[in-house]
Amino acid sequence: MSDGFIIDSIKEELLEEMRQDGRQLVIYPANKIGRRVAQICQDAGLTIAAWADDDVAKDGTEIDGIKSYTPANCLRKYPDASLIIAFYAAFSKGLEFYHKGVRKFYFARELVFDTMPSGHDGRYALTDEEYCNFSAVFSTRSLFQTGFRTLPYVSMAITEYCSLNCEDCSQMMPYYNSKRHYPMEELIQDVDYLLDYIPGLDDFSLVGGEPLVHPEWWKLVNYLDLFDKIQTIRVITNGTVIPRDEILAQLSKRKLMFYVSGYNITEKNHKKLSEILTSHKIWHYIFRYPDDLSWCKINQPKKYNRTPKQNKAVYKACEQKYCYNYSQGKLYKCYYGVPCVQLNLVPSDVEGYIDFRELHKNGVSKEEALNLISEYITTKEPLELCDYCDGPLCKEYVKPGKQLKRK
Repeated sequence: MSDGFIIDSIKEELLEEMRQDGRQLVIYPANKIGRRVAQICQDAGLTIAAWADDDVAKDGTEIDGIKSYTPANCLRKYPDASLIIAFYAAFSKGLEFYHKGVRKFYFARELVFDTMPSGHDGRYALTDEEYCNFSAVFSTRSLFQTGFRTLPYVSMAITEYCSLNCEDCSQMMPYYNSKRHYPMEELIQDVDYLLDYIPGLDDFSLVGGEPLVHPEWWKLVNYLDLFDKIQTIRVITNGTVIPRDEILAQLSKRKLMFYVSGYNITEKNHKKLSEILTSHKIWHYIFRYPDDLSWCKINQPKKYNRTPKQNKAVYKACEQKYCYNYSQGKLYKCYYGVPCVQLNLVPSDVEGYIDFRELHKNGVSKEEALNLISEYITTKEPLELCDYCDGPLCKEYVKPGKQLKRK
């Protein structure tokens, strides 16, 4: 990845991979982006076998000279085809097709969006559209390339300290009474355990707490940069801490991006933070939470004793089940699971995570681990941990970033 996160090379790599692979190509759906992708492929000498589209009225018709079928009919006709997803929710839609038997995927945005800003105009603050394009391309690539046998992205908690004290923090930071920074040696070891097993990782994010209060956060950024299998490194910050110039000067920046979760109480820092990151040629994006009821109220977990059918409905409705969080060697499907386990709010043996320290200790093979990861991310079944969560059923919403008094 270059200073400008150039995507041109990815586009050419994908077109060449399609040529070499030789499988028939199907595009889902026959929307505006899909039709543009079809033209790009055809201009590159590739043939599109069919559209897969949910609109039953299109079944059997031709669109731009290409036959369109419902997904079920298309997969019966082209069971071994590669699927190009031209749909904004690529991960969830990809999982749907995975469960229907598709094993080779491509993502339309990698073909449609040619480049990100190069930074040559001195601008390193991304607009909303630019950040969405960036995230879309660099959040699912390895996942699709491996047929759902790796992680698309992961967030790693590096500290329990935070510069804010938000009442409804999804990580439950106000409830950590005995806080600590995780030692750098421990963090690096856990990174090694994870990367020993997975073939690629598109996005590795550092979170907290507030990661910038960790005295050695920058060392982990530079260590992650050594791995070619990691495409992007993000630091997720609340914008309250302005990194020192001497720290930023030591950072490896070729894969680095700062994501700022901005609140009204931190807005005064946004301009200064953006200026210092720009001066060090570091890409960044500032997301400003609206001052409305947009956060779900976080309730203390409890055992709900739901039926399997009820928990399956909870899991299906959950918006957090793809938010992979890695903390103290354990991989969780959602942010909520981390504090539930670490604060002993659920039984210690509750099923709901993969322990990479244990995998390494027990000498689990890479193939066994990949199968375990694939099953973990593609399952339709709820985890035991889900019976302690009311998140997907939340009916009460609160203002983001409301501060509690510190004890």
